[in-house]
Amino acid sequence: MLELLPVIQKDKLDDLLREEGVSPDAQALAAWERGRMVGCATFQVEGETATILSIRWEDDIGLLDGIVRATAALCYEQGARRIQYGDESWESRMKMVGFAKKDGVMMAELPEYFQKCKS
Repeated sequence: MLELLPVIQKDKLDDLLREEGVSPDAQALAAWERGRMVGCATFQVEGETATILSIRWEDDIGLLDGIVRATAALCYEQGARRIQYGDESWESRMKMVGFAKKDGVMMAELPEYFQKCKS
């Protein structure tokens, strides 16, 4: 069974953020299956904008969709009204999970994003 959980244990969070090469102030969500991490996302929320800093996942678009949606939900709970991901090499993947390009950045408006299914 797949579990998508925020990483809250400080030592595990610090290790994951270091592995992903992102700010030590970031947050993370991990996807677990049978005790093995199969994906993760790191992110920051600043005001009404959340930014995904990194995504790691096994090659399964459904898993990517779940990781992105769970991350968006965590960000929405913290006051974000939009979520973005700036890595241009991910543009086609982010379109597949419901993001659209706006001002040169792949983004989604919250909570409207939750009403859409992946393409």
